[in-house]
Amino acid sequence: MIPQKRERDSLCPTPARKVPGRWVAGAAIAALLLGLILLFFLRPAHETGNAPSKESLAAPASGKEGSLPDPNDWQGPLPAELARLFTTAQTHAQRLELIADPVKDGYWMERFFREGGGAKEKVSTLTPMGSVNTDRTSFERFQVSLEDGGNRLLCVIVSTRGAKVDFRSYARFCSESWEDLLSGRSKIAEEVRVFIEPGSAYLHEFSDDLKWSSYIATSPDTPEPLYFYAARDSETDMELAEMTGGAAMRATLAIRSTGESSRRRQFEVTDVVAAGWVK
Repeated sequence: MIPQKRERDSLCPTPARKVPGRWVAGAAIAALLLGLILLFFLRPAHETGNAPSKESLAAPASGKEGSLPDPNDWQGPLPAELARLFTTAQTHAQRLELIADPVKDGYWMERFFREGGGAKEKVSTLTPMGSVNTDRTSFERFQVSLEDGGNRLLCVIVSTRGAKVDFRSYARFCSESWEDLLSGRSKIAEEVRVFIEPGSAYLHEFSDDLKWSSYIATSPDTPEPLYFYAARDSETDMELAEMTGGAAMRATLAIRSTGESSRRRQFEVTDVVAAGWVK
């Protein structure tokens, strides 16, 4: 019996046609070049030395929108490494080298880690939260989770020369302590950092809802909510209304108390210093 053609083909496949040697050599060279190109563009960021990658840096506030710092001008660690160094630092001197304004904030930072919130806190994890670009600055955000269940926001300011930690946003810095503000010892604070959202508490000196707009402010540093007010339809009121949009948002504000309002946790907002905790 003569085997079927299909079976014969499966047992004895037709030899492949020879390819000229120059075509083989050309294909090999092309494959090698393609591999080198892929290796260059896909290599991990840590292999590029101190040059920042597009994924790790926000656009600098001083440059054109969407531009990146020149890798040749970059100095110091990248934002993620800087955040790690700050949260693992053991001495004031180590932290001082990592913050954006050591002259202005050095004293406050030393107090914060000696007797303030940072004195006993222990960091458990550090989680990237993405970048933010404002008309004033650009920064990378990280959530610092603490062993006691709390957390802090760590912002690393990015410029054309490198990155530095914004100490004031990390410490939720207030120019006056909440203890002094709530007791009435301090009547005015040039900057407090809170979460703020629309409210409806029109009471006592702020009972006239035609004169005032009501807001609720909260902070991890105060156990109870605060009642903030802005003169209705004022520039401050319009900024707050636009900022909140019905949800709690971070804000840096200037406030003052009148009469005995501080004892009722009521304050007037006199200025929106920043929409967020980075000035």
